Amino acid sequence: MRALIWGLGLFALAVVVTLAAHYNTGYVLIAVPTHRIELSLNLAVLLVALASIAFYVAVRAAQLALSLPEKARIFRREYKRQQSARALEDALNAFFESRYGKAQRAAGNATDAEHRALAGVIGARAAHELRNFQERDDFLGDMESSVPERAYLRLMTQADLLLDERRYHDALSALSRLPEKHSAALKLELRAHQLAQNWDSVLALLPQLERRRVFEPSVLEKLRRHSHREILRRKSGDLHAVREYWNRIPVNDRLDAPVALEGAKAYLASNARDDASSIIEKALADQWDDILLESYTQCADADPRRQLEHAEAWLKNHPKDAALLLALGRMCARASLWGKAQSYLEASIAIDESFAAHLELARLLDQIGATAGVRPHYEKALGLMTR
Repeated sequence: MRALIWGLGLFALAVVVTLAAHYNTGYVLIAVPTHRIELSLNLAVLLVALASIAFYVAVRAAQLALSLPEKARIFRREYKRQQSARALEDALNAFFESRYGKAQRAAGNATDAEHRALAGVIGARAAHELRNFQERDDFLGDMESSVPERAYLRLMTQADLLLDERRYHDALSALSRLPEKHSAALKLELRAHQLAQNWDSVLALLPQLERRRVFEPSVLEKLRRHSHREILRRKSGDLHAVREYWNRIPVNDRLDAPVALEGAKAYLASNARDDASSIIEKALADQWDDILLESYTQCADADPRRQLEHAEAWLKNHPKDAALLLALGRMCARASLWGKAQSYLEASIAIDESFAAHLELARLLDQIGATAGVRPHYEKALGLMTR
């Protein structure tokens, strides 16, 4: 429609110009000192129009000639950008197809500034998968120098890959250079501290994870209690350090069976049997646990009869507990209450025949000289052990 309108307009203009030229009888006189030039008005108008057109064409040609270098630069830049985009796309496809060699090569060709950061990450991860650690570091180093504004991306990638290489301290060093840490960075830092066994740092990190709601409360509780156990294990044998740290642990965590067990072991390693016994008694009062009960028999404090009386009180709530009866048998034997020890051990076996109960009873019978009953219990213990 627009072309039709332009065509009609130009046709009308041509008709008007033709008619005007036909009826126009004017002329143009150009006088110079030695010459006089007389032209019809129509020819003069035509010459002026042609001169204007020629001038316009010359100016446009000059402008085009002057702009050619800039246009060439723009063309080359756009061509390079397109090539880089295609290389990045090839690198991404190859990486997620697990063709890491091709991905690394393609990423190396994505040199345009717009794609360099992402290409560097893909190249580094591909090289890492191929265990080409030097080439991986070269990609990351190029990112640092060419796209310094993408430091967060580079440092997160570097920390993740260093963790996979089991270079925990280097990973933590990379994470420490982050200006601020989002949830994923905190999770990565937690993993690094766990693998590096920095349990104090794990505990210090948990409040931030809790505020960000990175994990469920139950997971955070497990992480906290596991850290307490590891720290107690590390301090084991140093009574002052164990006591100082134990008093810093929240009461609810002290009553957790695994934490209480590790605390008792740490006190036992420092020969503080009364403290170990007290820890287990409090934990068992809160939560019954056979492993804690077994450890309780190893806490022979200064008054074994007091410990025995305390354990016998548990029988009111756990009369058919084979583990408790076994523990009582052991404690009676330690207190030289031979008859009572035999009764408890036999009662334990009657409820649940275990290797430990038969072995303890065999030792007890051998100790008191009842040799006739020793062999059957050793045989039973051996049979249970080999099942």
